[in-house]
Amino acid sequence: MATGTTANFTIKRNTIVEQALRAVRAVKPGVQPDFNHMRDGVLALNEILREEDQDQTGQKRSLWALSDAHIFLAVGQYRYTTTEGLGSNVQDIVSLSFRDLGGADNPMDYISTLQYEALSPKNEVGDPTKLYLEPNHLSLSSQAALVWPVPSSIGTTSEVTGTDALNYKCILKHTSIALTRPITGAAYRNFWTQTGSSGSTWVVDTDYTNGTLIRMKYKRPLFDFDLADDDPDLPLGWGNYLKWRVAVELGPSFKVKTEDLLWFEKQVDKAALKLFPNTRAKTSDYHNKGVFF
Repeated sequence: MATGTTANFTIKRNTIVEQALRAVRAVKPGVQPDFNHMRDGVLALNEILREEDQDQTGQKRSLWALSDAHIFLAVGQYRYTTTEGLGSNVQDIVSLSFRDLGGADNPMDYISTLQYEALSPKNEVGDPTKLYLEPNHLSLSSQAALVWPVPSSIGTTSEVTGTDALNYKCILKHTSIALTRPITGAAYRNFWTQTGSSGSTWVVDTDYTNGTLIRMKYKRPLFDFDLADDDPDLPLGWGNYLKWRVAVELGPSFKVKTEDLLWFEKQVDKAALKLFPNTRAKTSDYHNKGVFF
């Protein structure tokens, strides 16, 4: 028996759309969908993704993916935006840490509006221990991260040009070897992040330093299905749910019978229950628990 294997199946955009089109009988078996049908299906799929971004009802959670961000600190500055490295699509923060000049990570608290308002004084100086994400309900890219205390020293952040001609800032001090070179080094992501505007030439056997920074792992919306082979960080298991949702959206355009649409909707509900088991109705029976005690 094989051991240590991982799931490597990914469902692509066109596969989901084709399955939905066949479900509504817009495409015959063995025939490829035409351009207009695919266009309508892709529009419906991307609209569903955006709807899922907004759906936070009950115990359901929207489709999301994880990303990392590195916020480069500045002396006396407490408010940070995408200019300093905050992600432009932060939905929720999963973990936070303050990285000091020695490269050590120190956990930070992610606090609420009320907790931030209670901090006094706001301009206290020191290594940041708390972060508040100031929301902007019109645009995720316009959010700001407010840190407390305010840093008084930040050190020097090395910046180099990678082999792709883009600039990279050091996020962990190290002596350079081939494995750490952006972007050909296999381990470069542990030491560099792509940002900046004035990188120097990367040199082997050189001591590169990180300034103080905040490391963030956060939830973000899925990227749209822009290309036929796109698999935009789609979590495993969501393909069936999206297929039936697209079928429900496309059904009226292809004159699908009401009873068939209702059946599609039941398939959506079944798929949702598998994805979100906590949405099942609570029961008061004991399910034969007494048999086992």
